[in-house]
Amino acid sequence: MPLRVVCLPIAPSGIEISCLLSVVENAEKLIAPSGIYSSFRQLLAELLFTFVTLSQYTSMRLQLQLTPNTQPVPFTYLYNLVGSFHKWLGKSNSLHDGMSMYSFGRLAGGEKIGNNLYFPQGSSWSISFQDSDQAWALVKGILKDANMAFGMRVEQALEIPTPTFGECVRLATDGEILVRTKRPDGSRQYLLWSDLEADNLMTQLMRKKLLTAGYDETHQAITIRFDREYSKARTRLMDVKGIKHRGSVCPVIVEGTPEAICFAWLVGVGELTGSGFGALV
Repeated sequence: MPLRVVCLPIAPSGIEISCLLSVVENAEKLIAPSGIYSSFRQLLAELLFTFVTLSQYTSMRLQLQLTPNTQPVPFTYLYNLVGSFHKWLGKSNSLHDGMSMYSFGRLAGGEKIGNNLYFPQGSSWSISFQDSDQAWALVKGILKDANMAFGMRVEQALEIPTPTFGECVRLATDGEILVRTKRPDGSRQYLLWSDLEADNLMTQLMRKKLLTAGYDETHQAITIRFDREYSKARTRLMDVKGIKHRGSVCPVIVEGTPEAICFAWLVGVGELTGSGFGALV
């Protein structure tokens, strides 16, 4: 069955990412002989990106729409998201090292059945980049291979418009916010939403990221703090390759220039934002 596509005019060229996915999906079914789908998909993806006019934005948030899973999804699926992310960017991508100027959230719409999650209606997954070139590199990888994990595959990829921010916003989290400090013996201590020092560490890390990304001193006034008036604030333990991280599920209040706040919205707060922690919505 041809891929279902919803086309929204989000790019200056009028070509929406999902339309590209549809072109690749349907063309390879109609034209490519059996046994060479992978090579055909790669070639067609390269040709399409030669002619597509990219977004006018220098940063980008994508929302991937995924098909229902055909295999059980374990609660430890975060490592699989990281694997798919880097597969689409390519093995030689530069995001493996250095400070993460991107973030991604969790799979939405899951139902807990026994010891696993199921997504009978499919799922959505948000991924944000401070550099839109990296976002388009990800889309190019998806065009070559739309498979994600657990039998799920990308059927739509939508560009989410960047909100207009003021100088103080409250942002919810799409996954746990991870904050750690070093003990005198060198071990790491997890700081939670109730710890005031967590605010300082989140703020200092964000200021460092802003400087690394080339933002000037004007944006160094940014501050981040947990919203401790939120009645449903809690902590959650997340297992990543056998390492258990305890993070906070609590909104944050971000104050600063609109540009700095937008940057935080894209790259996430706290540590390990490149591994699925600290994404903001």
